[in-house]
Amino acid sequence: MNLPCVPLFLWLLMREEGILTLHLIDDNDNNCCSVNTGSRHGSIGNRKRERQGRTPVAWLPTEPAGREHPRHNISKRSIMNKAVLLFCLLQVLLSAADDHYCQSTLPVFTPTPGYRLEFVQTVTRHGARTPIYLVPPVEQPLVEWNCKLHELVKPSQQDHSVRYDTTKRLFRKVYRDGVETLKGNCNFGQLTDVGYSQHLELGQALRKVYADGFNLFGPQPKLSQIRVRSTDVYRTLQSAQAGLTGMFPEHTSIRGVETLLVETTDNSLEDMTPNSAVCPPLQTEMNRLHASKEWTDQQEKTRNLTETLQKAFGVSTLPPWDGLYDIYQLRRCANLPVPKEITEDLFQQIRLAAEWEVNVTAYDPAVGRYGMGTFLNLIKENIQNYVKNGTSEVKYLLYSGHDSTVAPLLGLLNIYDGLWPPFRAYVNFELYSRDGEHFVQVKYNGKEMKLPACEKVMCPVKTVLAFFQERVVTPQQCGRVQPAVYARRA
Repeated sequence: MNLPCVPLFLWLLMREEGILTLHLIDDNDNNCCSVNTGSRHGSIGNRKRERQGRTPVAWLPTEPAGREHPRHNISKRSIMNKAVLLFCLLQVLLSAADDHYCQSTLPVFTPTPGYRLEFVQTVTRHGARTPIYLVPPVEQPLVEWNCKLHELVKPSQQDHSVRYDTTKRLFRKVYRDGVETLKGNCNFGQLTDVGYSQHLELGQALRKVYADGFNLFGPQPKLSQIRVRSTDVYRTLQSAQAGLTGMFPEHTSIRGVETLLVETTDNSLEDMTPNSAVCPPLQTEMNRLHASKEWTDQQEKTRNLTETLQKAFGVSTLPPWDGLYDIYQLRRCANLPVPKEITEDLFQQIRLAAEWEVNVTAYDPAVGRYGMGTFLNLIKENIQNYVKNGTSEVKYLLYSGHDSTVAPLLGLLNIYDGLWPPFRAYVNFELYSRDGEHFVQVKYNGKEMKLPACEKVMCPVKTVLAFFQERVVTPQQCGRVQPAVYARRA
């Protein structure tokens, strides 16, 4: 269902209930709207403004339920009311889309009576960041990105097992003011303060679920119980650090400095995102997809949009759709201004074009298998090894990645919801035991997901492993034998 159809459907549905009230709320610089659906269904609208105590300055009630109006008797006022209501419902849904992208929901502890949690693998997207594209010259003067997040480091030739009790000097890298491509003191794609806080909160929430709720780590969590892997990108490394800081607070009783290894891989061998260098058949399948009628038809449909944007920006080339969407969605999340050339209508067209390409790519079986099959194979092997050994000191594996990790992984498992993975998105693969049998439960952003091969969300491990096996690919099947670049197995 296309987005513009959704508000109309909701309006028709709720109008039949006769309980709609439209609020036009003065918000100083712009007018916003909310929809009160009556006592039976609560309210839909801008809850943030409601919490701030702002009151509506005008309202337009709908007709009472049950009243019939012949077509020839519809007044201009009635038509106008409906048009305004339709517009407001659209704004509500678009605002919800913004809220979805800006950060994921946090997990909460849900007991699983009769089941004991034994092992968890978490795959995440990094937190909020600065853009990785620009379209000069229209946007650069408008926004200044200021990053307070920094790292203090010290190179060392000591063995990593040595505790650093005598550190007297640390080094900090800073970006020179006024000479960065991004206006401000941030680099492209840099994790922001908000992004760090998002993963700190996620780690704290996961601690409440796994350490406090399920007692996964026993009475005293130890660093030896976890393994961490990240793509070799600053924002994913820092997101992993934030998450682990929240999940495993520093032990003040330990003398010296704790050292936690975060494993990375050369970009040419990284399989946490689709990589044709790791699996060459991926490029063949991408070429096939891009040459398909479905893809070329979509490019034709967006030709006018491309020309409109090129003319508005005064440029001959544009970033890809996901890059354009990234630029302006990030600004909306950060409450920063968007160029006047990017109207709400143009922004939504960009979003739909970007999501179309991501969805089609994520749900293509061959692209998914060659793009994420080796990484899924790792997740599968970790589960197999734990079940085979019966136990392991390692209880938790964290993989810190990108939206290009989460979306294709979910697509490969046929559980992708079609919405762009938000900042701080996370997928949990939980291994449980009951009466000598093992079960797997998959959760996305805290929501239980039922795999297509399973009758319930809590699925027998044999069924899950067989389902995974149909979708994995080994380095040998990719046509390239590569060194062991995976995180340590449990």
